[in-house]
Amino acid sequence: MAKIVRVDSMADVVLSNRWRDSATFKAYGRFIAKDGSYVSEDYPGAKFKVTYKKERAFTGCERFQRFVQGIFLSVLTLGLCNLYKENRQLFYSKIKVMRIAVRVEDNLYKAAQRKNTVEQETKPSMLDSDRACDE
Repeated sequence: MAKIVRVDSMADVVLSNRWRDSATFKAYGRFIAKDGSYVSEDYPGAKFKVTYKKERAFTGCERFQRFVQGIFLSVLTLGLCNLYKENRQLFYSKIKVMRIAVRVEDNLYKAAQRKNTVEQETKPSMLDSDRACDE
């Protein structure tokens, strides 16, 4: 699975010029929770919306390093590590993929905050009620 980077705004993301937009992007607009699991739009907690998918090609040195790491893991585990997709990708993957998810403000939380501020502004304070009793 591609790495998901969660940010508060796109201004927080600084990428080198080697990263480019991906040609395919099926997860665009999906919502994720803090733990990275996909959630619905009505999710009550903090959620992030996947808005960008970037990818970059591995350099020759990185590909060689990944290949050597894959051989080392295969020898160490007698080839059993190749049952897992992440380990097989050490040999075959040529690009690194990253998804960027921007934090979405929760509408229920905003509505509750507005309601509390309106109630506090319209509610008479205890001092006003004490003054009314004194008069």
